[in-house]
Amino acid sequence: MTNFVAGKSSSPMALPGVPSAQAQTYRTSAVPNMRKAIYRLAMRKPTAPYALVHAYTFPISPESLRRKRMALAQVYETRGPANTIGVTRVIDQYGMTPTTFVIEGTTGWQYHSTDGYQYTGLESVQQALINLEQIMALNVRQTDALHDELYLLELYDYFMNDFWEVVPVGPQEIWQDQRQPLLTRYRFNFEGLRYLGAPTNPTTSDPIAAAFSTAVSSVQETVNNAITGVESLYGSAQSVVSAAVGRL
Repeated sequence: MTNFVAGKSSSPMALPGVPSAQAQTYRTSAVPNMRKAIYRLAMRKPTAPYALVHAYTFPISPESLRRKRMALAQVYETRGPANTIGVTRVIDQYGMTPTTFVIEGTTGWQYHSTDGYQYTGLESVQQALINLEQIMALNVRQTDALHDELYLLELYDYFMNDFWEVVPVGPQEIWQDQRQPLLTRYRFNFEGLRYLGAPTNPTTSDPIAAAFSTAVSSVQETVNNAITGVESLYGSAQSVVSAAVGRL
């Protein structure tokens, strides 16, 4: 980089804090991805030990997961001295809001290993919406019964290691369009209530582990069936050859 003065260039002056020429050399270094692209919603009972009611794991990683936080501040413009060009700015700072989440994507069309091949893509997104409706209905009953404790909804992002108690707020959407008529898309809006630090350990069997077990057992069964079929076919062929040779 050079400094231009009146059509002439000169070397930059060595000023404190100015990066050296070496800092302009850009390089990258490979980083292996060891993170888990798993995203889950967990519904829990309102009182300790906050037992798990149900958990929903998104079968396909969301296409987008947007996080938004608002810096709350109030700005006032008041008359000031001449050295501020006649205006003084005063800002009352209140802090940062908890995170707002918008999670969007599709659940595809096929069966998925994340739920043990229980739901198709269409049934999976319908199940997610049913779960959201259920927690809202249960909390209405809690409020009507004058109970202060409400059912909890937790959002686990294992890729970012970001775990929050959230509340569904505003539109909770699912839709289809002509570009991909078999795929159902979703967009869920959650307001973060408090940061959890870590996911709560489930009190029931882990659906992810169960899904992997189901997938492994399915593969094993397929391989065993294939081996049995080959052995049977080979045995039959061997018998035919032996019989043919015996007649010679």
